[in-house]
Amino acid sequence: MNTKLLIAIPILALLSIGAVCLIAHKKAHVVDDIPIVDVTPKDNTTNTTVDPIAPKQTIDIDDWQRCFQSLPVVICDDQTSEADRSNCYQASYQTSQLVFPDTTKELNDCKSFYQYQKGSQTDAPLNQNSYYQKCFLDQSAIQSAKISDFYYSKIYAPKYITCAGF
Repeated sequence: MNTKLLIAIPILALLSIGAVCLIAHKKAHVVDDIPIVDVTPKDNTTNTTVDPIAPKQTIDIDDWQRCFQSLPVVICDDQTSEADRSNCYQASYQTSQLVFPDTTKELNDCKSFYQYQKGSQTDAPLNQNSYYQKCFLDQSAIQSAKISDFYYSKIYAPKYITCAGF
Protein backbone atom coordinates (compact mmCIF):
# COMPACT_ATOMS: atom_id res chain seq x y z
CA MET A 1 0.00 0.00 0.00
CA ASN A 2 1.12 3.54 -0.69
CA THR A 3 2.94 5.09 2.34
CA LYS A 4 1.46 8.53 1.63
CA LEU A 5 -2.01 7.06 1.95
CA LEU A 6 -1.04 5.38 5.24
CA ILE A 7 0.05 8.76 6.61
CA ALA A 8 -2.88 10.72 5.17
CA ILE A 9 -5.67 8.51 6.58
CA PRO A 10 -4.79 9.03 10.30
CA ILE A 11 -4.26 12.76 9.71
CA LEU A 12 -7.68 13.10 8.05
CA ALA A 13 -9.30 11.09 10.84
CA LEU A 14 -7.68 13.31 13.46
CA LEU A 15 -8.82 16.47 11.66
CA SER A 16 -12.38 15.11 11.44
CA ILE A 17 -12.47 14.32 15.14
CA GLY A 18 -11.07 17.78 15.94
CA ALA A 19 -13.74 19.46 13.81
CA VAL A 20 -16.51 17.51 15.53
CA CYS A 21 -15.15 18.45 18.96
CA LEU A 22 -14.86 22.11 17.97
CA ILE A 23 -18.45 22.21 16.72
CA ALA A 24 -19.68 20.50 19.88
CA HIS A 25 -17.68 22.96 22.02
CA LYS A 26 -19.16 25.99 20.26
CA LYS A 27 -22.70 24.61 20.65
CA ALA A 28 -22.06 24.16 24.37
CA HIS A 29 -21.47 27.89 24.79
CA VAL A 30 -25.10 28.95 24.67
CA VAL A 31 -26.45 31.73 26.81
CA ASP A 32 -29.26 30.09 28.72
CA ASP A 33 -28.73 30.76 32.39
CA ILE A 34 -27.75 34.39 32.73
CA PRO A 35 -28.93 35.47 36.16
CA ILE A 36 -32.14 37.45 36.13
CA VAL A 37 -31.66 40.81 37.76
CA ASP A 38 -34.13 41.44 40.56
CA VAL A 39 -33.64 44.90 41.98
CA THR A 40 -36.98 45.18 43.74
CA PRO A 41 -36.73 46.34 47.34
CA LYS A 42 -36.52 43.46 49.84
CA ASP A 43 -38.74 45.09 52.45
CA ASN A 44 -42.40 46.02 52.07
CA THR A 45 -41.85 49.74 51.62
CA THR A 46 -43.89 51.71 49.14
CA ASN A 47 -40.78 53.14 47.52
CA THR A 48 -41.03 51.80 43.98
CA THR A 49 -38.15 53.73 42.46
CA VAL A 50 -35.28 51.42 41.68
CA ASP A 51 -31.83 52.53 40.68
CA PRO A 52 -31.46 51.11 37.15
CA ILE A 53 -27.75 50.50 37.73
CA ALA A 54 -28.16 48.80 41.11
CA PRO A 55 -26.98 45.20 41.07
CA LYS A 56 -28.96 42.26 42.33
CA GLN A 57 -27.52 41.73 45.79
CA THR A 58 -27.62 37.95 45.48
CA ILE A 59 -25.14 37.77 42.57
CA ASP A 60 -22.03 36.19 44.00
CA ILE A 61 -18.62 35.60 42.50
CA ASP A 62 -19.56 32.07 41.42
CA ASP A 63 -22.79 33.27 39.70
CA TRP A 64 -20.78 35.83 37.77
CA GLN A 65 -18.08 33.36 36.74
CA ARG A 66 -20.61 30.72 35.64
CA CYS A 67 -22.52 33.28 33.59
CA PHE A 68 -19.29 34.62 32.12
CA GLN A 69 -18.19 31.12 31.11
CA SER A 70 -21.57 30.23 29.59
CA LEU A 71 -21.49 33.08 27.08
CA PRO A 72 -20.81 32.26 23.44
CA VAL A 73 -17.25 32.82 22.32
CA VAL A 74 -17.21 36.15 20.50
CA ILE A 75 -13.97 37.69 19.26
CA CYS A 76 -12.97 40.77 17.33
CA ASP A 77 -12.10 38.58 14.34
CA ASP A 78 -15.84 37.93 13.95
CA GLN A 79 -16.02 41.40 12.40
CA THR A 80 -16.02 41.39 8.60
CA SER A 81 -14.21 44.64 7.84
CA GLU A 82 -10.62 45.38 8.75
CA ALA A 83 -11.61 48.79 10.20
CA ASP A 84 -14.21 47.20 12.48
CA ARG A 85 -11.72 44.55 13.64
CA SER A 86 -9.13 47.23 14.30
CA ASN A 87 -11.60 49.31 16.35
CA CYS A 88 -12.60 46.21 18.28
CA TYR A 89 -8.98 45.36 19.10
CA GLN A 90 -8.31 48.95 20.11
CA ALA A 91 -11.35 48.94 22.43
CA SER A 92 -10.30 45.59 23.88
CA TYR A 93 -6.73 46.70 24.50
CA GLN A 94 -7.57 50.08 26.02
CA THR A 95 -10.28 48.62 28.24
CA SER A 96 -8.12 45.72 29.41
CA GLN A 97 -5.39 48.19 30.39
CA LEU A 98 -7.88 49.77 32.80
CA VAL A 99 -9.73 46.78 34.25
CA PHE A 100 -7.36 43.81 34.21
CA PRO A 101 -4.83 43.14 36.97
CA ASP A 102 -1.19 44.03 36.79
CA THR A 103 -1.41 46.49 33.91
CA THR A 104 0.28 49.87 34.07
CA LYS A 105 -3.03 51.76 33.88
CA GLU A 106 -5.15 49.50 36.11
CA LEU A 107 -7.81 51.49 37.94
CA ASN A 108 -7.43 51.58 41.72
CA ASP A 109 -10.99 50.31 42.12
CA CYS A 110 -10.09 47.31 39.95
CA LYS A 111 -7.10 46.62 42.16
CA SER A 112 -9.48 46.67 45.13
CA PHE A 113 -11.91 44.33 43.37
CA TYR A 114 -9.24 41.78 42.44
CA GLN A 115 -7.76 41.93 45.95
CA TYR A 116 -11.25 41.32 47.38
CA GLN A 117 -11.94 38.52 44.89
CA LYS A 118 -8.62 36.82 45.66
CA GLY A 119 -9.41 36.72 49.38
CA SER A 120 -13.07 35.75 49.08
CA GLN A 121 -15.04 32.55 48.82
CA THR A 122 -16.96 31.97 45.58
CA ASP A 123 -20.26 32.56 47.39
CA ALA A 124 -19.18 36.05 48.47
CA PRO A 125 -21.17 38.98 47.02
CA LEU A 126 -19.69 40.12 43.73
CA ASN A 127 -20.12 43.85 44.34
CA GLN A 128 -18.89 44.05 47.94
CA ASN A 129 -18.15 47.70 48.83
CA SER A 130 -19.05 48.56 45.20
CA TYR A 131 -15.58 47.41 44.10
CA TYR A 132 -16.91 45.60 41.04
CA GLN A 133 -19.20 48.44 40.00
CA LYS A 134 -16.51 51.07 40.45
CA CYS A 135 -14.11 48.98 38.35
CA PHE A 136 -16.10 47.64 35.41
CA LEU A 137 -18.69 50.42 35.22
CA ASP A 138 -16.10 53.18 35.57
CA GLN A 139 -16.72 55.89 32.96
CA SER A 140 -13.25 55.58 31.47
CA ALA A 141 -13.60 51.80 31.15
CA ILE A 142 -17.04 52.12 29.53
CA GLN A 143 -15.77 54.87 27.24
CA SER A 144 -12.84 52.70 26.15
CA ALA A 145 -15.11 49.71 25.54
CA LYS A 146 -17.44 51.85 23.44
CA ILE A 147 -14.67 52.69 20.96
CA SER A 148 -16.17 49.69 19.17
CA ASP A 149 -19.92 49.13 19.33
CA PHE A 150 -19.27 45.47 18.58
CA TYR A 151 -16.78 45.07 21.43
CA TYR A 152 -19.04 46.86 23.90
CA SER A 153 -22.32 45.15 22.99
CA LYS A 154 -21.06 41.64 22.17
CA ILE A 155 -18.08 41.20 24.48
CA TYR A 156 -17.76 43.73 27.33
CA ALA A 157 -21.38 44.38 28.32
CA PRO A 158 -22.49 40.72 28.40
CA LYS A 159 -19.47 39.64 30.47
CA TYR A 160 -18.96 42.56 32.80
CA ILE A 161 -22.35 44.24 33.03
CA THR A 162 -25.12 41.72 32.31
CA CYS A 163 -23.49 38.77 34.07
CA ALA A 164 -22.89 40.96 37.11
CA GLY A 165 -26.58 41.76 37.33
CA PHE A 166 -26.44 45.40 36.25
